[in-house]
Amino acid sequence: MHKILTARDTGILLLGVLCLLFFSACRGSDDNMRHAVDMLNQKSYDFHYKSLDSARICAQKAFHLSAEYSDGKAEALNNMAFVDIARMEYEKADSMLLSIGSVTRNQVELLVADVQMMRLCQRMSANRRFYDVRENAVNRLKRVKEDIEELTPRQKSRLMYAESEMAIVTSTYYYYVGQNRMSSKALLSFNPETIKADTAQYLNYLYNVGSGGILDGKSQQDLCQREFEYLIGCYVLAKKAGIVYFQANALESIAGHLLDSIDRRTIIDNNPAAMRVIDMTDCPEEDIAGTLAIEALSQFETYGDTYQIAGAYRTLASCYMRAGDYESAINYLNAAIADTIIDKAPDLVASIREQMSVAYSAIDDKPSSDYNRNIYLDMQDETRQVASRHAQEDVTTAEYPPDGGGNGHCAAARVTMAFQPSVQKTEQRRRHTQTPRPVRGVAKNQ
Repeated sequence: MHKILTARDTGILLLGVLCLLFFSACRGSDDNMRHAVDMLNQKSYDFHYKSLDSARICAQKAFHLSAEYSDGKAEALNNMAFVDIARMEYEKADSMLLSIGSVTRNQVELLVADVQMMRLCQRMSANRRFYDVRENAVNRLKRVKEDIEELTPRQKSRLMYAESEMAIVTSTYYYYVGQNRMSSKALLSFNPETIKADTAQYLNYLYNVGSGGILDGKSQQDLCQREFEYLIGCYVLAKKAGIVYFQANALESIAGHLLDSIDRRTIIDNNPAAMRVIDMTDCPEEDIAGTLAIEALSQFETYGDTYQIAGAYRTLASCYMRAGDYESAINYLNAAIADTIIDKAPDLVASIREQMSVAYSAIDDKPSSDYNRNIYLDMQDETRQVASRHAQEDVTTAEYPPDGGGNGHCAAARVTMAFQPSVQKTEQRRRHTQTPRPVRGVAKNQ
């Protein structure tokens, strides 16, 4: 009897050990998978502003490896959506961001998706939807911060990114609808020291401050100098970190600051060391802006951001317009809108059409000037009426919309795709005969 019990006990013990080993192996395998997915997602994030191809590859690997790891899958979708927005594949980005709500209940990743949807709406001039999504994001951020102590270190890092990105996107939106005070308030609403560990996001902040519309100055020259300091700081740090996107953006914005002859002389006289940093000491003064714009264009083409490439062509055209070479300016502006995918970004197209109107007016081609001006005015009217009304509501109520709840992801509705200007509407519009206002500098490319 004793021997039988011992054998039975031994069998049970062995079975228990085997089960323990099996579940430990499964747990270990699951932990390894999660770690691998997190590492791939982090690599994708690190590549955001260095290489879009690499960012997509890492995100796709993370997505396929994630299996039942919903948080990792959601982060991978956010990373892939980032690439789609940069390449102006807005329909894909829209679908991907909306799908995240069915993948995870992780409020931090849902917040990141909200903020990316804000960027998408801003790019597409989907103004009504922008405010709906923004309100949803603000409310979600409040809820997340109430339980911030429960977040893992990785989630806290993602939250910091989402919060700073929300401020930057909101600021960019207000800039494009002509609400500079609101743009400045949004960008200066967070402490940049909190994101210094995230080099790319800190560069994003430096560029957006330096590119204009945020700071005040005692004089135009004082303001120009202060903005230049942010931009040269952005360029130096981006070059050191190998982040091509912000190298190009900084160079392009510096080019814009050098278009005005007085501003150019102030910057060159006050910043000889910076001129050496951007390797412009031997370049004729009047050619510096154009040279920097060409280099920015080349870097954006390497990076592969369609939106930024169009913006760089626009900046290069501004340089030629300042030099009085309007034919070349028109050629570069036509290059900026040659890819019809650009029509998905109405504000960008409107700014290009406005410059084309000015350039054609300068060479006495009134029909072409009027044609482009009317397209510009139609697009501006279509995209800014709602934006201005909402911006005014923000001014008269509070910094953010009232807390109206909203647990759905990105207002749970698909963004209306890009506004396409109606040729028929443009032709029926009364022709405008006044001379278009001259273009000073360039707009932000965000």
